[in-house]
Amino acid sequence: MAYLVFNLVLILCNLYQANTNIFDQDNTVFMNGCNELCVTSPTAPSTCPDDTASLRYRSIDGICNNIENPLYGAINTPLIRLAPCNYYDNVSQPFNMPNSYKVLPTAQEITRYLFSMNNMDNGDETLSGLNPYFGQFLDHDITLSEHPAPTNAKPTCESVDDFKCADFPILRSRTMHDGCNEFARSKPMCTLTSNDVREQANSITAFIDCSMIYGSSEEVTNRLRDDSIDSYGKLNMSADGMLLPNNNISSDLCNNIEEGRGGCFLAGDIRVNEHIALTSFHTLFAREHNRIAAVLKDKNDHWTSNKIFNETKLIITSVFQHIVYEEYLPSINVNCKKYKRYDKTVNPSIATEFSTAAFRFGHSQIKSHFPLVYTNYTIKDNVPLRQAFFNTTIIRDMDYGVNSVLLGLINESSEKIDKEFAEDLAQHLFVPETDHSGFKNLAALNIQRGRDHGLPSYAKYWYNAAGSKMKMSRITNVMMRNRFDEETYTKLDCMYKLPDVDLFVGGILEKKTGKGVLGKTFQKIIKDQFERLRVGDRFYYENVFKNKKDKKKLASIKRVTLARIICNNLEDENNILIPKRVLERWTSTNNEKIPCQDLKKLKLELWKEPTPPPPS
Repeated sequence: MAYLVFNLVLILCNLYQANTNIFDQDNTVFMNGCNELCVTSPTAPSTCPDDTASLRYRSIDGICNNIENPLYGAINTPLIRLAPCNYYDNVSQPFNMPNSYKVLPTAQEITRYLFSMNNMDNGDETLSGLNPYFGQFLDHDITLSEHPAPTNAKPTCESVDDFKCADFPILRSRTMHDGCNEFARSKPMCTLTSNDVREQANSITAFIDCSMIYGSSEEVTNRLRDDSIDSYGKLNMSADGMLLPNNNISSDLCNNIEEGRGGCFLAGDIRVNEHIALTSFHTLFAREHNRIAAVLKDKNDHWTSNKIFNETKLIITSVFQHIVYEEYLPSINVNCKKYKRYDKTVNPSIATEFSTAAFRFGHSQIKSHFPLVYTNYTIKDNVPLRQAFFNTTIIRDMDYGVNSVLLGLINESSEKIDKEFAEDLAQHLFVPETDHSGFKNLAALNIQRGRDHGLPSYAKYWYNAAGSKMKMSRITNVMMRNRFDEETYTKLDCMYKLPDVDLFVGGILEKKTGKGVLGKTFQKIIKDQFERLRVGDRFYYENVFKNKKDKKKLASIKRVTLARIICNNLEDENNILIPKRVLERWTSTNNEKIPCQDLKKLKLELWKEPTPPPPS
């Protein structure tokens, strides 16, 4: 019945929708019969600053990282594409909109038929439970595509009005009794002409610059800094310096926290409160910033507060970059080329294929619960995912807190990257337990987001990843069959008109490479992104510390591991054992738990500078 009504909607919508795409002056674009919110790109400066501070410290908003192309990787600039867009009108409208000439299987149907939503344990014995959450923390440093609230919060998918403005509801399936779910399209760029392809914005800087800690705008950074007279470059904290500052300003990602769920924290990224693991990472790195700032102040009493803040931020960012390239990416079998030098011709901007599909593989790694442990790794409690969404009480509870969350995830495995997803990600995603009005299915949201962004099919990317030069029209079912196991291929063939498989679906389900955790397609997209992020960043740490006088500082940064940062900020460091590679299973080869004292520390004495003589 729903599909009969939907076909009627196709006819009505052709009469209703104007083909106009006219931009006004108020950050809106006229689409689908209304003014839709859009994102205005910053204006490129005519010249970039060349003072001493600008040559050592990156700008907060990413502008002028590249002197010749100042907007490369900057805030509020477009996501780039690795392949031409795949909108049904070749401009902006995704497939499964009412006037689409081709109807793809609904995202609900695909997830119900191809994926399994359950709480069965299918652990990956190579990666720790911390791995997917570090990946998310990293993701929130480099990409954010914002979207407005849906115009209709309870669509039926049976009215053309359900598809107005930015609304692109997820259609109910033909065979299941799931509902029509709300969904809003990502804000497009406010482009200059009416014929431009719809491109989505990255609302934060693309660079690995720890913007999730420090923010991507001066306004946010200033709110995060401790402005007390004796702060000396520290970040604002609460609970005697142990927790993030409280956020009392309502926002879309804060005002839905119910009474009794702890309230909101403030950080450089608006998604800090999504769940307890993410909040724990934010808290960990804020503590580490303040720890380092205190040492730098002690060693350089003549430094100003700004000097201490900027140098501490540089150290934190450098260490974080080192962890990304030497711990995280190797753990998921993404091996980037050896870094040689900065290349100003490389655009480091985020690819929509990366942010909208490939780097969402971690959703399949998430277990159905958070194990909370004592410092000796005995279990305190197991918290279901649904109780960890937008619930900061566990972080605030000194009997649990950040230590229990991080050590619990270190001690257990992640899930394998496959068709299995935790049930709470399909039934209770970011929905309070008291809300029984509906559900959000994370896998379905990922599929719908890919269509919203006009991603071409999976086949377009795998044959590029394989280095093939054949035309898309020559891809055969036999070629597709070789990418998947027999059961998966049979289901894909039943669900889709091959090769029209969504990129997220094909990338998650394709055969893995050798002993790797990823298939070749996602592996290639992720590798491309992180190579560009490194080579195209003028402030990548190996470029910042490349001079001979900084050789010892660079060597010291390369000694630091994520395990060391965790140990630095545990209350009982001297009595804790921890694996050296915390993103991998402690049961894996040469990764047994060792005392925190055995981990190498950052030599902050290398940052001591002589006190300048008093002015004459």
